[in-house]
Amino acid sequence: MKERLFDLPGHRVREMNENQKRVQRMKLEKKFMHEVSQGKCYKLGEYHRLQEEELLKISKKPLLTPPRAQPKKKVEREGEPIRVIHEFSASVRCLELTQGGASIWTGENNGSISIRNGMTGDIVHKIAGAGEMYVDTLFATETHMWVGMNDGTLRIYDHLVYILVSEAQSHGDSVTSFAATFDGKVFSASADCTIIKWDTEANSFAMMVRLRLPEMIRTIACYGYNLFSAGDDKIIRCMDTEAGPNQDVREFHGHEEAVNCLLVQDGYLFSGSKDHTIKAWNMEHGECILTLGGGPGMAHEAPITAMIGDVVAHRFWSADTEGIIHVWESTPENEFKHLQTLRGHEGPPIIGLKSFCTIDAVKLWSLAANGKNRLWYSAVNKMEDAVQSTIDAMESIINQDLVEIAKWKELIKKLESIDERRKNELCNALEATCLWHTQRAYLHRWNRYLAVKRQWKRREKIAHMLLSGTEKGVTFLYFQKLERFYLQQKKDKRQKAMVRGLAASNSNGITMAYWKKMKCYTMVTKKRAETNAVAECMACHSTDALRRLTWKKMRRFVDIIGHRRRRNAIASNIMRSSEKGLLQHYYFNLRSYRIVKLKMLRKLRAAECMAAGSERIFTVNYFRKLRLFARMSARAKRRGGISDVMGTHTSIGIISRYYNKLVGYYKSEATDKLKRKIEVEQARNVELQAKYDAKAAVLARLKTLDDKRKEIEDALAAKHAAAERNNLAREELEKLKLAMENKIKGAEERVEKANKERIEDVMAMLKAKCLNYHLDFTLISKIRDQVKMIPVSKIFLEGHMSIKRVVIDITKFNQITGERWKGLEKVIDHIPDHHKSTILHSIKTMIICFDLMSQEIKDSLDTDEEILANTEYLEQMVIIAVKHRDAKLGKAAYRVK
Repeated sequence: MKERLFDLPGHRVREMNENQKRVQRMKLEKKFMHEVSQGKCYKLGEYHRLQEEELLKISKKPLLTPPRAQPKKKVEREGEPIRVIHEFSASVRCLELTQGGASIWTGENNGSISIRNGMTGDIVHKIAGAGEMYVDTLFATETHMWVGMNDGTLRIYDHLVYILVSEAQSHGDSVTSFAATFDGKVFSASADCTIIKWDTEANSFAMMVRLRLPEMIRTIACYGYNLFSAGDDKIIRCMDTEAGPNQDVREFHGHEEAVNCLLVQDGYLFSGSKDHTIKAWNMEHGECILTLGGGPGMAHEAPITAMIGDVVAHRFWSADTEGIIHVWESTPENEFKHLQTLRGHEGPPIIGLKSFCTIDAVKLWSLAANGKNRLWYSAVNKMEDAVQSTIDAMESIINQDLVEIAKWKELIKKLESIDERRKNELCNALEATCLWHTQRAYLHRWNRYLAVKRQWKRREKIAHMLLSGTEKGVTFLYFQKLERFYLQQKKDKRQKAMVRGLAASNSNGITMAYWKKMKCYTMVTKKRAETNAVAECMACHSTDALRRLTWKKMRRFVDIIGHRRRRNAIASNIMRSSEKGLLQHYYFNLRSYRIVKLKMLRKLRAAECMAAGSERIFTVNYFRKLRLFARMSARAKRRGGISDVMGTHTSIGIISRYYNKLVGYYKSEATDKLKRKIEVEQARNVELQAKYDAKAAVLARLKTLDDKRKEIEDALAAKHAAAERNNLAREELEKLKLAMENKIKGAEERVEKANKERIEDVMAMLKAKCLNYHLDFTLISKIRDQVKMIPVSKIFLEGHMSIKRVVIDITKFNQITGERWKGLEKVIDHIPDHHKSTILHSIKTMIICFDLMSQEIKDSLDTDEEILANTEYLEQMVIIAVKHRDAKLGKAAYRVK
């Protein structure tokens, strides 16, 4: 077991010192309040002085020394009696607690919903039903109440103002249970065998996932990211709340009849069934740890209907159809010991249990089928147990998060392996599209083949050595050699075909293949030439032989010309397979064309010189020149087409074309810029001309004004004499004015002094109505600490602006500083509750800061006029806020007189 707080050394001494400080503080507050009630005027500085005096008295007392730490002993704690503190009669179907047990929501048998007082059970507010719809289950979150109806309708109310927020019929049958995870996701279960996950972020209440199970679902419970469900099929199922509908479901088997209720507490799952048993389960392995109740009076003798937990005292409560409630421990130290049996409802079945736990007590509401509902009270819990339970809960959450992190790490490893495999496949696919990588892949395969072949050869040598000792083995070896010879021939053929295929896949391979063919052809022609030379020498002595030789030479010449043409065609085809060859081919064609053209020009010039003497020949020459010009223009066009074709088929031509386009683009851009610049300059000239005209008009105006000024000066000189006569009268008026100003200044000082006194009176009046030093001691100390770091005038103005923001929010008017607030008299009686608390806190802050201010700071404030103009409103808001606080606290001692 882990070390508890009460086992630490010096714990009791620290607790006694804290109690002594608390008693001294209460005495100081009583003394202060007594003197204030007798009419003595106090400020915060004097209260601080009283506190220092009391602390000085305490410091003179002898301090307690902590005792020596004792060894830890396990103390068997006796359970304090559980008693009924209230009972109310109401025919209800279900119950849920809100606001810390201060109010309870009940689903009535007539279809309506009642909001009752948590202590007395009296109805505070009622929501009418709709038709034949009845409330089957209630579930409360921090701000909303989820209501499940008998027809599958799900309603969501704001449990502070009782307003319907959302409504949807998502289930096909009665809603049986609700549960929520630690991150705010809500789950609803129904008799139609479905579970729905709801999104509560931003109050959208949207359906996220729908799960379908084989049997009716009676109850669900959540723990971390796990969702447990149970129903009529006697099986408890565990699902992952973050997974989808197609997930693996773990099953817990052990009950013999339907499971009615589930409870998760202290890291264990408890299930209550119609087979009269409660089982404790290990949630991680799905194993039943223990079946609770083994002695007389310690087990249920009827089907279990409800269970509720007490997380602070580490126990839980279970009820059955005979009206009996059992109390059990929820920790395995004492094997889930049975603590107590309550028979207050003995007879009618109990249909529901709800509890609210505090640090040192627990309240339990039990609903009976006969309408007699009871409120139980138990004071078993201790502070140390509460702290330890919180620590255990945090450790369980941390362990659950560690499990989830391990799952994520495993998933990341799987994804990394899949990503690596896909990368390899992509690399192989990319390599297969490239010639060099294809050749490299073939080379690697060939190397692997050779390595395997060498290994087989070593094995064959060993086999030969073993087989060569017998005649049969020798015959088998020769047969294998013969078979290997034929196989090697086939492999050689395949290799040659593969080499030819590789060579034919690029231009170099094609060139090499043609070069080998040309080499073989030249060797054959050489051999034929040698044999023909020998034959010619032998047959050159007769005419027939000479005729045959001449004929053969003519044929050989024709064959050579044909061979040259074919060779040129092959060379041109080879040259056209590359960009450089294509350029050379076009260059040679153009060169031959130019040579032919020059020859024709020489011939034409010679003919012109010979025929220049006659007019007819002159006309013919002129006509030929025109034809030549036409042919030259046509050839220029064809040459341009050829150059375009060359430009489109070569990278240099493409680059030159794009370069020319780019040059044209930049030229057009330069011309556009120049045009724009000219337009800007023209506009600027127009603007300058307009300015010049305007200045000329101003100069003319100034000239006229100078003329008028001279006229006025002349008139003033004429009136100067009259002005001197009025000086004496003016001096007398100034004396009267000075006397009047002194009187006004004195009146203003008296008004300012009266306003300061009124401000003091207003703050004293507000202080008497709302400030309570017993309740507000923490606030007073906090503001005193803040004043050491922040100017007190700033804190005062922040409180004033907070009240003004509330006024603007409720009146919807923009209030002017220093004037009376508009529209507040109509809405001052309808201020929302959260604004009342803000107003009360801000007014208290202003009062405390005003007492801490010096006279200079008070004189520098600029909020006096606004406070005096709205004194009546401030007083009314204080009264309303204090009433709201008193109603909330329920203490008559804090009511404002």
